[in-house]
Amino acid sequence: MIPLRLVPREVRLPVAARDAHRRWSARTSLVVVAGAGVTRGRGEAAPLPGYSPDSLDEVGAWLGALARRGLPELPDELDAALAAWGDLAPLRLPSARHALETAALDRLARRRGVPAPALLGARAPITLPLAALLDGPPAEWDAAAEREVARGARCVKLKVGRPGLAEAELDGLRRLRTTYGPGLAVRLDANRAWPPEEARARLAAWAELDPEWVEEPCLGSPVALGDAPVPIALDESLHARPDTIAPERLAALPAAAWVLKPTAVGGLRRSLALASAARAAGAAVVLSHTHEGPIGLAACAALALAVGDRRRAHGLAPWAALVAEGPPPSWLAPSTLAAWREPGLGDVGALA
Repeated sequence: MIPLRLVPREVRLPVAARDAHRRWSARTSLVVVAGAGVTRGRGEAAPLPGYSPDSLDEVGAWLGALARRGLPELPDELDAALAAWGDLAPLRLPSARHALETAALDRLARRRGVPAPALLGARAPITLPLAALLDGPPAEWDAAAEREVARGARCVKLKVGRPGLAEAELDGLRRLRTTYGPGLAVRLDANRAWPPEEARARLAAWAELDPEWVEEPCLGSPVALGDAPVPIALDESLHARPDTIAPERLAALPAAAWVLKPTAVGGLRRSLALASAARAAGAAVVLSHTHEGPIGLAACAALALAVGDRRRAHGLAPWAALVAEGPPPSWLAPSTLAAWREPGLGDVGALA
């Protein structure tokens, strides 16, 4: 059996992360380290409180029991290797499945001496554009957009849907359009803030300002919106357990893009299956994060480089929980992501 070690990680954020419903001032996770030496495999279990389907307490208890037993040897074939460790975790713990699959990917890629993105099918060299996240209130959008554009951003994502800020959000979007014109792509993320009728009214007001898309504007299925006046992107809709809804059924939902967060959807294999279904449905495949650390970033980046859209910006620009631990990896710039050359997940910090 291969020994499994768990390393707790906690980062106090210099600026709280926010969405329409929640606020996070710290980020905690468990780093899993399988084996030792140059072929060790690393992963990160980082459920986001109030957002992810699972919690760190239940994930930690389950991984602790697994660590006392150890892990089986990995097969040499990628799909079999991901299944050998990922399927040890129950479907109700998607972040545990993701952590174990990431560790399997890292270990197998190190064993073969190839970068993790290449093992997943990425073609090098490749550089992907990134979207800057502006999760502050509308009064802060102008300064934040100016800062990110100066760093090379050509796409920003605004968190919308906070109570009492409807007019301020609309005015803020108008200001960005006046300042930057169509050269700056603007995405909106409502995190299911409104019932369908209110969501339709918000979308109609935003339509003239040409957002690239709006993520999850309404409670429940986006089907309830009918013929939406702006493009819609899926996020929370993709978090359903694999045994409750197949990717092919999700493909029937009206969406211009599928935003994949591997920690929340249940790992690398589920992300790959969702990406395949999205492409078959004509939707863009965009990778994003749940404010993980460097190991979680590397897993998301590997998927983005392997199966992500080449023209659309991915939601992997450096975030507070990442940079709070030190400089980001050399392959991650403020507005671009490049493939790395080191085996496995590469250099992702001292915790691993």
